[in-house]
Amino acid sequence: MVYGGLDGILTTFAVVSGVAGAQLGSSIVLILGMANLLADGFAMAIGAYLSSKSEKEYYQREWQREAWEVLNISQKANELNSTRFIEATVIRKRMHAASLISRPAIRRGGLKR
Repeated sequence: MVYGGLDGILTTFAVVSGVAGAQLGSSIVLILGMANLLADGFAMAIGAYLSSKSEKEYYQREWQREAWEVLNISQKANELNSTRFIEATVIRKRMHAASLISRPAIRRGGLKR
């Protein structure tokens, strides 16, 4: 896909129309039309090159940032998750112990609604 192709066609048409309107010779019209066409093509090529270069640099910076986060932040996240896992295990054990304590009272009919 060519971005800006319509712009290049319109400016070339405008230059050719302007020169033809000035009633210059057909060789001048062709020379200026070709010069404008080449200049538009060159400008679009430079724009595409700079755009792809910038995109490549952006992805490289993002890759480096993600790699740093994996190395530095994931260790902290793992530590936090380990702490949460241990806390959840302790809570489950306490709940289990509490349920064992209350079961005999329920079986004996000690807790009524």
